[in-house]
Amino acid sequence: MEVVLGIDVGGTGLRAALAPASGEPVPIARAGHATGLRRGAGGLDGVVPAAAAIAAELLARDEAGDEAGGEHRVRAVALGCAGAADLGDELRVHLPAALRAVCGPAIVVVASDMVTAFFGALAGSPGVTLSVGTGAVAFGGDLAGEWRRADGRGDILGDLGGGAWLGRAGMVAALRASDGRRGGSPVLLRRLLSAYGEPAALIRELNGRTDRAAVLAGFAPAVLDAARSGDPAALEIRAEAGRHLADTALAARPRGLAGRVALTVVGGLPDHHADFRAELVERLDPGFAVRPAAGPPVDGALRLAADAAAGRVPPGLAHYGVQMSG
Repeated sequence: MEVVLGIDVGGTGLRAALAPASGEPVPIARAGHATGLRRGAGGLDGVVPAAAAIAAELLARDEAGDEAGGEHRVRAVALGCAGAADLGDELRVHLPAALRAVCGPAIVVVASDMVTAFFGALAGSPGVTLSVGTGAVAFGGDLAGEWRRADGRGDILGDLGGGAWLGRAGMVAALRASDGRRGGSPVLLRRLLSAYGEPAALIRELNGRTDRAAVLAGFAPAVLDAARSGDPAALEIRAEAGRHLADTALAARPRGLAGRVALTVVGGLPDHHADFRAELVERLDPGFAVRPAAGPPVDGALRLAADAAAGRVPPGLAHYGVQMSG
């Protein structure tokens, strides 16, 4: 049986799916691994061996989980990875050979996770996907060559309104209260002290962490909980996050699409905090038509693999971390 394979890589885990190479890429098997990948100079360190391992595991099973390793001929593999657009040079060099060692002479597509999120959430239709997790990025396209990216620039220079941004803003409000400055939040100060002890301990920890963004984002739920309870400082932080994210979504809207443009909002924060999602949706440009995501990023990777196998990958994606080889 000819199949295609999609892999989604994030900072906390890998997910993979297998589908027939012809027709709509409906998964016949799935697998997932928790990992502790860390961002390095070439993207996320450890992606290449982890992707090869999950591909091997998935190809050894059929839909029922039985051994069926010799029955599949892999036509194409697509992998979406955080950082591939800006830091993915090492992936593009080493990943194709590692995956072909497992999958045979397949086409290999390496893509940014914002691209696979787009294809998964919109199921191959034009529009915009706004992804809000630790970071924040919007990606839009008309499928004919016009693609637009907004933000996704990391916790130092961007990701405005995302989890790390929210957590940092909440920590600042807590520290303002600790100092007795205006605009502080005693509620968030209590949460900060409970989580980290004295402010000096938090500052030392942040300065020595390679996963600073994740640490900052870990405080975002406290900020959103405080906003839900009516804390003025937290409410203003949530409102500002909504404004930032609405601007990011609008900047990614393809200019060639007429009428109301489909928009999906995906990611852990809007999925698990209804008030935060409502704040964001309220601030969106009225030219958007918000709709639920059709599927997760791993399904977007699967769709990219199916398109590559059929020779129909939409044009113009190379600038956004998409490379096809084989």
